[in-house]
Amino acid sequence: GRFEVTGLRPAARYRLTVGLQETPRSSMDAESVVARCGDTGVELTYRPRASIRGRVVHRAQAGGAAVPVESFVIWNKSGPPPVGDDFRAKALEGEEGEVVTSHPGGRFAFDGLRVDPGKRGTFTLRVRAPGHQQLVLRGVSVSHGEDVDLGDLEIAASAELRVRVVEGRSTLPVEGARVFLAPSSSRSSLGWWRAQAGRPAHSSNVVRYGETDRDGVVELQAPSQRGWSLFVDADGFPSGQLEQYTGAEVEITVEITRGATVTAEVVDGAGDPLAGVEVDLRLTRRGAPEGSIPSRVVRSDERGIALFENVGAGRATVRAAQPRMRPRQPREWREVFESIDVPVDGAVTVRLETQRSEVLRGRVRAGGVALADARIRLAIREGNDLLRPETTSTTMRAIADSSGEFALRGIPTGTYEVTVNHRSRAMATVFTHEVRPQPEELLIDLAEAAVSGRVVYRGSGE
Repeated sequence: GRFEVTGLRPAARYRLTVGLQETPRSSMDAESVVARCGDTGVELTYRPRASIRGRVVHRAQAGGAAVPVESFVIWNKSGPPPVGDDFRAKALEGEEGEVVTSHPGGRFAFDGLRVDPGKRGTFTLRVRAPGHQQLVLRGVSVSHGEDVDLGDLEIAASAELRVRVVEGRSTLPVEGARVFLAPSSSRSSLGWWRAQAGRPAHSSNVVRYGETDRDGVVELQAPSQRGWSLFVDADGFPSGQLEQYTGAEVEITVEITRGATVTAEVVDGAGDPLAGVEVDLRLTRRGAPEGSIPSRVVRSDERGIALFENVGAGRATVRAAQPRMRPRQPREWREVFESIDVPVDGAVTVRLETQRSEVLRGRVRAGGVALADARIRLAIREGNDLLRPETTSTTMRAIADSSGEFALRGIPTGTYEVTVNHRSRAMATVFTHEVRPQPEELLIDLAEAAVSGRVVYRGSGE
């Protein structure tokens, strides 16, 4: 059990902690120790952690035999018991961090619970199983290092909400569809899971979740009160179908369609395809819950094509966007967008014509001499107004260095009004300049002009 730590700074103080390498979820723990570099005989003493285990069962009739419930999700929360549905807890997870939904023999175990020595911890457990009432067990007391066996936790049967998901045209069952059920008052939680495309919601204690079987059916615990929203999501289908659950139904059939295909063609001003452009498609739909429907982003290929499959019906905005997560880097093209109507099925093509951005380099001279600290600004003139293009303000301004040289990066091709200012000059120099693909160096030679004279009194000439 001996150890040695090397490579430390002389006389420095360090805090040492330790964990068992061979067990990812260690059932032991150790108090941290502060020691100084050069100390010997430092001891790290393990202390056991607490655990809670038990079995979930139900009885078909009063006095009947206890039958294990093997399909359920269980959460635990330490500290004071939660109030109502405010249950900020963590679900029981497996070794890979996945939520455990299958429990052979109905057994569960929360190992490695932290309880300080000489104290007792209080935990609350929540069990949710399809076809059964929710069970909340409050005030489970555990001491330091104690292994508590709760025995059988009996849950009562309840009404089931049977959801059947079918494909709209063929009415064939959809296997593996993800079904979410949440109170209408928890739309934000439902919207969050809706944005997590393809992610199961077993860990949520607010959203009731299940996946359809080969018959396209999933059974969820039916809520006792009214006002619930049902959301269905499946691979190969649009972002989801929303239904309102009034609380009176025992079976709901949800039809989902494959959706339409949207093809975005991204080209430059000459009609040549632009590859590597991030095309964003955002759909708006009437009756959607609070929170926008998640957008989809596809990068255009070498043909300039960005393909979106399984798009739901509605009004959509297709945008040739700037690269995400890189707002401070030069922009390679102007951002453009088009609005389209997406049908229930079929294909739609939209053409996005944008302009490439270039690097405009140049030099400023006055009387043939480099003019340092000259300020150069670009703008677009439309009628009597000066408009900035869709780019950051820093890419439209530059200051010449000591050699009079400057560079403007991320400038879309087009015609601009150029303004040059310098502290030594009373007036700015303004002219127009066209930025073309692969532009040549812009040479700005300011004329040396001066106005001189004398101020005198009228009449006397003094």
